[in-house]
Amino acid sequence: MAKQRPGKDSLGNQGRIGRVGALYGARRAAQYLRNPARARRLLEDALRKARDNASGPLSDVFDSLLALLRMARAYASRQYTTVPVRSMVWVLGAILYFVLPFDLVPDFVVGVGLLDDLYVIRWVLSAIQDDLAEFLEWERERNLRDSIPGTVVRKKEA
Repeated sequence: MAKQRPGKDSLGNQGRIGRVGALYGARRAAQYLRNPARARRLLEDALRKARDNASGPLSDVFDSLLALLRMARAYASRQYTTVPVRSMVWVLGAILYFVLPFDLVPDFVVGVGLLDDLYVIRWVLSAIQDDLAEFLEWERERNLRDSIPGTVVRKKEA
């Protein structure tokens, strides 16, 4: 089954905004891939911001955003490295875009400040859906508990 590339057909105008934002973040993401300590700080900032905005515009992608953060943390710690580097650049690009307050629509603009962040996250989720599904399966197989406390779906007891 061929991967569908996100864009106008799958996400409409949100896809255009998402792709532009993801490209903006991706340019800076490679620096974080090479520096695990810097990546760890970025992920902590992103987790804090995600939790602060869990009930707002991000509520429909909150669990998926947490999964992206867990995947990035597992990659940075070299626990999970089977994901293509291109996908990790997109993931870190989306996380950077999300964390930085000054982007296409600054976060302090009440009511719409996080919408562009939402579009970027959705675009990246669409772009790496197969890679994220493989990561989630890897995570389930290992019954991970504390990659980011309180965010991992655990196996159901039989």
